[in-house]
Amino acid sequence: LSVEQAIWAMGKLPRDGEAWSRAEQVAKIAEAGFDGFMVFQPGSEGDQDEWRALAAAKGLKITLQCAPASVADLDRAIATARRMKARGVSAMIRPMFTTAEDGAKKIRDMMARCAEARIPFYVETHRGTITQDLLLAARWAREIDGIQIHADLSHFVISYEIGMGLAVVGVVLYAGSLSTSEIVAAQTDGWYLIVLPVSFVLFWIA
Repeated sequence: LSVEQAIWAMGKLPRDGEAWSRAEQVAKIAEAGFDGFMVFQPGSEGDQDEWRALAAAKGLKITLQCAPASVADLDRAIATARRMKARGVSAMIRPMFTTAEDGAKKIRDMMARCAEARIPFYVETHRGTITQDLLLAARWAREIDGIQIHADLSHFVISYEIGMGLAVVGVVLYAGSLSTSEIVAAQTDGWYLIVLPVSFVLFWIA
């Protein structure tokens, strides 16, 4: 098990002062005891070299994040990972909408390409990618031999869909119907905002 911090999540830290430089971000990650960090595929060689040097100075691993839609896209990420001496490639595979069969083929093709390149390959769970559907993602995890998952749990555990779902459940139970017209009609004697304030707050936050 390797526990890593995503660089993108540190972009606005600290909240009450000037944003940390890259060196400060990496120093904070090391101080917190992480094994390494994940950085989205840098565009320039200068950025790639800087991240590699910062990681080496603190004894941290780098995992390269990318969002490939094809094996050709993945090839570019592999080249970048080699230059950065990354421990592997974490792929948020696109597009989001796919069949179980097409998604499985794409994952297998990318796994094979990384195996040829001797670069560890991880399928990263992420909203807006082929793992958007949790049931499909679980099916691929069961059926694809050798698949490795880079689990970004926030997209399943605390994503907006959970709050949105909880907000809607109360309204549906109160109205006794899934029909939007019936839900509206049921509020003629008073808005559900009054009787379901928690649902309203959840919906607003989500």
